[in-house]
Amino acid sequence: MTTKPMKTFLTSDDGNVMVDWMVLAGALIGLGLAFMAVMSNGVEDMSGALAGELESMPADTEPFRANGAAIAANDPVRN
Repeated sequence: MTTKPMKTFLTSDDGNVMVDWMVLAGALIGLGLAFMAVMSNGVEDMSGALAGELESMPADTEPFRANGAAIAANDPVRN
């Protein structure tokens, strides 16, 4: 019985590059999912707060005025 086929199989490096790329791709996907899991709660809280602020504003509010006063001294719309 010869051991040459087993020795050739154990010393061959033909598929190793592909395995390395698959491990790297899996790690990047895992990091992306972990990042999304951490960030999603903060984004949901911020969007909820923004939605609450927008819903509480009256519809007739002028968005480019601060406390009813013109932001620019020479407001072309009112002058």
